[in-house]
Amino acid sequence: MDTRTVLPIEHLSKDVRNFFDVLNGEEDLPAILVATSYIDAYLASVLKKRLRECSVSDRLLDINGSLGSISSRADVCYSLGLVEKNLYQDLILFSRIRNEAANNHDELNFTTSSITKLCNELSYVASLKNGNSIKSLGLEEWMEGPRSQFIITATMINKKLFLVGLGINEQDNAV
Repeated sequence: MDTRTVLPIEHLSKDVRNFFDVLNGEEDLPAILVATSYIDAYLASVLKKRLRECSVSDRLLDINGSLGSISSRADVCYSLGLVEKNLYQDLILFSRIRNEAANNHDELNFTTSSITKLCNELSYVASLKNGNSIKSLGLEEWMEGPRSQFIITATMINKKLFLVGLGINEQDNAV
């Protein structure tokens, strides 16, 4: 069975520099793949910290397990109340963007209409000020274009998942 080690939240936060380097320096496809993979790793870390420490949890989070995909991990995080609805919706959009870009024989990028459309649906960053505009966050200039929307959203989601993971008390999961 293929396995992926679920890294602790603290380990992922140490690797954030590489994450930013890829988002800002690579072509569109690697940026999409790495950002989504990093978000997926954060979701796995959050769930590993929240679930009981046992082989069943490890099997669930395995790449071939019930919680092996970004969308299933997002579903469970939302169902457990670990992420709010607008963040959850963007997690699902990230999965769709990644699938659209990775599973197409043509090289898709942020200027491809299907990718642009999905990026334009990202709404988590805009919701951070209780529905106020991006302008009130001071991010207006950074959110122009689908690539910028994707990168800023990926960054904010990663920071939020980091904080969610830090806030989980592992002792609550012991029986």
